[in-house]
Amino acid sequence: MARYFTSDWHLNSSNIIKYAGRPFKTSEKMAEAYVRSCNQQAKDSNDTVIHVGDFFLKGFDRHDENAGHDKSLGFSAKHYLDQIIAQMVLVEGNHDASNVGHTLCKQMILDLGPFKNTSVSHYPSTDKGTWTLRGKDKEHLHVHLCGHVHEKWKWKLDLEKLVLNINVGVDQWKHQVVSEKKLIGFISSLLHSQEFNAQLYPEAAALAKNMAPRLPKIWGEDPVEMTWTPGEPSGKW
Repeated sequence: MARYFTSDWHLNSSNIIKYAGRPFKTSEKMAEAYVRSCNQQAKDSNDTVIHVGDFFLKGFDRHDENAGHDKSLGFSAKHYLDQIIAQMVLVEGNHDASNVGHTLCKQMILDLGPFKNTSVSHYPSTDKGTWTLRGKDKEHLHVHLCGHVHEKWKWKLDLEKLVLNINVGVDQWKHQVVSEKKLIGFISSLLHSQEFNAQLYPEAAALAKNMAPRLPKIWGEDPVEMTWTPGEPSGKW
């Protein structure tokens, strides 16, 4: 039983291909690739994929595909969810208005390995109204998983709130879901990097040391990175 993260699939959207510079010619090819990629990695029905907002853009009735609908809108969210092997947990994003009945929540709190009380929502901590759990850790650097920003950045430090934002969106992870193991390894390496520490002011740097454990080898990059295969030459994606 493994856990994976992803965001911003924007299924049924053609505009996102141009907006985010995705390597697909049609939204149908994009959806096929994302579903196939997900199933290549999260192969077990007991695996969980947490999709952090904007899974779906538009479509016909989500609950009964045999009901009357305008087929020009494309497939429903259920059509895609039924093709995914793992249990899909959908966090609501700003483009999920058509996703009624499938999104589970707007935000969640979970333990990401050694990073306790990691918050998860579609929006970065810098967006107005985004809530991150502080609790007893309000004086320490906090990890927040988000999407929404697509290709703009993979991580961003919010010094005002002492939050490290990690973008789990497909545009930052080679159009694949990212495993919990790989995500923890990425965060751990980042916390020890010169690039990260150069952005910290002295007080924050001292607090960050409490967030940067030297992790055992069970955490880190996956030994083999799975890649999706579209079934056609790349020029036809």
